Amino acid sequence: MRICSWLVFMLGVGEVKDSERKGVSEVVSSLLVLIIAISIGIGLFSFGMSVFGSNQSSFVSRTELRKEILLERFVDAGGYYNASDNALEFVILNYGMKEVTIASIYVNNEVIDEPLEKPRFLPDGDPLIKVHGMKWVRVEVPPDASEPFTVVVVSERGNSVEFDLEQTYED
Repeated sequence: MRICSWLVFMLGVGEVKDSERKGVSEVVSSLLVLIIAISIGIGLFSFGMSVFGSNQSSFVSRTELRKEILLERFVDAGGYYNASDNALEFVILNYGMKEVTIASIYVNNEVIDEPLEKPRFLPDGDPLIKVHGMKWVRVEVPPDASEPFTVVVVSERGNSVEFDLEQTYED
């Protein structure tokens, strides 16, 4: 009877009652809904993995940089202003666990040297201070510059040390 009514419907011959017409079967509709749900789930999973994966790598690199910043420690170990040469001479001591590279030096809020390959303020031209090492720095200032001199030494990692220098009189 079913095959007959199907043939009648497909051939357009005769009339088929509404009760005999069937839509998409329940099994096929369930499979379609299941496939759609799985596709959405896979898409959300892929999106989440890409977002969280990039955030994780960014977090790791920022944490590593902060660790290096914390391990970098340096301080001025003394210095003086030599009025006869119009120069500031001081020593930077690295007492941290990482090497320090001097990026720039400011005297009274003015940059002395932009980062160069061989900065002129370093006698040996090498801005690197090894762990537990020291570096003499000589900075020429204008003859009319006022005392005391506020000196700021900045490293490549962004750490800085600030100190004041005044004229030292030697007998």
